[in-house]
Amino acid sequence: MEVLKAIADRCSVREYKAEQITDDELQAIVEAARMAPSGMNARKTRLFVIQSPEVLEKTARAIAAATRAGHAEGVSAERAAAIDMDSYNFFYHAPTLLIVTSPADAYNAFADCGCVLENAMIQAAELGIGTCWVNNVRRCQKDAAVRELLTELGVAEDEIVTGSLAIGYPVHELKGKNQEKGHEVKYI
Repeated sequence: MEVLKAIADRCSVREYKAEQITDDELQAIVEAARMAPSGMNARKTRLFVIQSPEVLEKTARAIAAATRAGHAEGVSAERAAAIDMDSYNFFYHAPTLLIVTSPADAYNAFADCGCVLENAMIQAAELGIGTCWVNNVRRCQKDAAVRELLTELGVAEDEIVTGSLAIGYPVHELKGKNQEKGHEVKYI
């Protein structure tokens, strides 16, 4: 597949098959993410790949509880109150979750994360794998239980979560976005 076709086909997937992606596919996605540019070529992001069903479930429960308790930055109290603890899953039950962290004092942390996740999303689309950028871990990382979980995963105290990505085989075929809509371009 050509790069522009992969970019055009990429879309946010919110419904995944239970089947895990192959190790080769995962490694291709991770390598694409690792090759992303970073501000001043600092390359300080770290990637945490979670595929353990038990850890995914534990993470989903911790994020749901933190959100419901009002500890999700930028989530309204009304939206938080509407979360059904039995069915809510912030990464849409994808079999793989990629969490990106950066040092808390990294000047380009969010730009670097954007490059990492974009590379991963384009590579996944090229393989016919679905992704969805999810910010719930980032939004809930100050919650004590979520922070404890992050520490268990190996996230250092001086690191922040800058983004995460749900990854898996989509239930429905990837459909490219309407390319007629999008960012405005002005030629001068």
